[in-house]
Amino acid sequence: QPRAAHPFLPIYHIIGNVTTDERGVVTSVEDINDVSSVFLYKGIYHVFHQCCQNHWDHVISKDLTHWTRLPPPIVPNMNPTGVPQENWYDAHGSWDGSLSVPHEWNGLTEPVVIMTTVEGSKPTERRRAHSGDASAVGMAVGMAVVRPSDPSDPFLVNWTKDANNPIQFESGAITSPYDTPGQVWRNGDHWNFLVLGSRYTTQDPSFHTWRLAPQKFAAF
Repeated sequence: QPRAAHPFLPIYHIIGNVTTDERGVVTSVEDINDVSSVFLYKGIYHVFHQCCQNHWDHVISKDLTHWTRLPPPIVPNMNPTGVPQENWYDAHGSWDGSLSVPHEWNGLTEPVVIMTTVEGSKPTERRRAHSGDASAVGMAVGMAVVRPSDPSDPFLVNWTKDANNPIQFESGAITSPYDTPGQVWRNGDHWNFLVLGSRYTTQDPSFHTWRLAPQKFAAF
């Protein structure tokens, strides 16, 4: 369609991988979804976004005009990037989340991702299922922490899921993969993030134990 038919369409786009046939005709465009972070890190602009209702994708630029797509940074059953590993807690999806980068206001020293996950069967449940216990097979949601394998890399190519995933909730455990965590920030001796307006807090510097903070405002 002509550009005039889309007056509000931005000039520059972040799009999914484009597949063409031998004649150069586009046969498919990879779906992209929610943006998880846009930031400048060590001179490189980054866009991390959801793709295919399953994993994260990653593109980089030096000038915000020319973009290069890197390997997907977070994928189910991969840890670190590109390395196969059986991770039950995100077996059915490394979903939405937020990538927080170091700033004075948030107290971080390196980038960190907190994301929702769609779980598969836990190892103990798989053993029960193999023994014939059909009630052991189920699907639930949770959250996980992911960090850059090498924070000194300006391209942030490789990411590794924390060994002690998934996150444990002392209260307020999430129930939907759409319960998306926001940016992490520090306030005094505790850390926080928001999920749909509800604040979660922790004093655990590893970000693996959280609780729902008291809500001071009623919803109308």
